[in-house]
Amino acid sequence: MRLNELTISELRRLLDNRDITPKELLDDVYKRIDEVEEKIMAFITIDKAYAYNLSQEAEEAIIQNSASLLTGI
Repeated sequence: MRLNELTISELRRLLDNRDITPKELLDDVYKRIDEVEEKIMAFITIDKAYAYNLSQEAEEAIIQNSASLLTGI
């Protein structure tokens, strides 16, 4: 399953059910970026460390049931 091809509602359900983690979603998105970025040149800067820190914060919010609708997405 390519997570980057799912809708936001599908991702929200998977995150809330803990079928996936925000880190796994981010891994999938970065995998897709790596596949196409040379061709489309859409990003000036990609800050993976910052994004992974945010994914950890999102994971904690999901575990504590304090996530907003877009937390982790």
